[in-house]
Amino acid sequence: MLQHLSRFYSTLVNSFSQGAASLSRLRQGLAVLTFGVLMIQAPGVAAQCQNDHGCKFAEATTVSLAPAGSRVKGKIEKSNEKDFFRIVVPTDGILTVTTTGKTDTKGQLFLGTRFLKKADEDDAGGKLNFLMERVVTAGEYFVRVRHQSKGTGAYQLVVKFREVIADDFGNNADNAEVIDISSTTFGSIESKRDVDFFLLSVPQRGTLTLETTGASDTKGHLFSASGNPLGPVIANDNDNGSDKNFFIAIVLDPGTYYLRVKLANKNATGDYVLLSDFQGGGSTGGTDDHGNERSAATDVDANSSTAGVLEVSEDVDYFKFTLSSRATLKASSTGSTDTRGTLYNSNGVQLRSNNNSGSGNNFSFSESLDAGIYFIRVSHSSD
Repeated sequence: MLQHLSRFYSTLVNSFSQGAASLSRLRQGLAVLTFGVLMIQAPGVAAQCQNDHGCKFAEATTVSLAPAGSRVKGKIEKSNEKDFFRIVVPTDGILTVTTTGKTDTKGQLFLGTRFLKKADEDDAGGKLNFLMERVVTAGEYFVRVRHQSKGTGAYQLVVKFREVIADDFGNNADNAEVIDISSTTFGSIESKRDVDFFLLSVPQRGTLTLETTGASDTKGHLFSASGNPLGPVIANDNDNGSDKNFFIAIVLDPGTYYLRVKLANKNATGDYVLLSDFQGGGSTGGTDDHGNERSAATDVDANSSTAGVLEVSEDVDYFKFTLSSRATLKASSTGSTDTRGTLYNSNGVQLRSNNNSGSGNNFSFSESLDAGIYFIRVSHSSD
């Protein structure tokens, strides 16, 4: 009996030990299984984009627009990698995007996530770098940068933006502003290299005077309409008007003419006032605008611009001015007429004469004079 109990106890112990071993193995299996589940989740975290500038639009690096341009360093670290950049354009303007460096880059421009037609570029920025320049409206834009083939390498993204300012008058003859031949027009050169075009219709032969006033240093060019639509320049001036303004006075036949106004410094901006005046006459037998001798001379200021017409080939015009103190006189004419200018003192003694030292076929001379009364006689150069 005692032996039977001993064997039962031994069997029970062995069964309990085997059960405990099975339970231990089950727990180890669960532990291994649990650990395996944790390991499966970890690669999902590691699979997120490791690029320096994101792998998709939502991860793009935002590039701020700076007045002098913005520069961001980037690197294509593995084959087929793409970097994304986000640009917020505040208003209408011109957006320029390029890269610099020794990596052969390719760029693509998107409005939102929509690819812009003809905004895919390879090497316009040089042998290796892309360059894209596009007129844009306000909005969110993205740039995608990748290697041109399958290489890697560092680059620098350069972004520039220039706001387009509304222009007051057209920049060419096709968009010229029509103005009256006797009028006042307020204008502005709003941006670098801006020009303003005006169209004038002259109804009869006469003298057209064009000038600007204001603080801007202006240049004026008058064109005939014999071309398509512009013909040749028939008169131009820089600073014969007051305070570096242009002044043009010219006899014209009936027809259409174009005036171009710009600043002497092409990179400057500024406002101006355009004054246009027309006096009919000038044909044979017409009224003479200025006297033909000293006794009938037109009084002018020592610092002034005066329009004149030599109505017939034998016509001459006299002008009279007074100097209150010793000064250096500078006298000249502008326009398409081949002029001669002659300076006289109050007694009619000739002091100076010039034919074509000015622009085109115009006279120009300088003379140091004492205080007193003087005359200038303007005639055709052949006189």
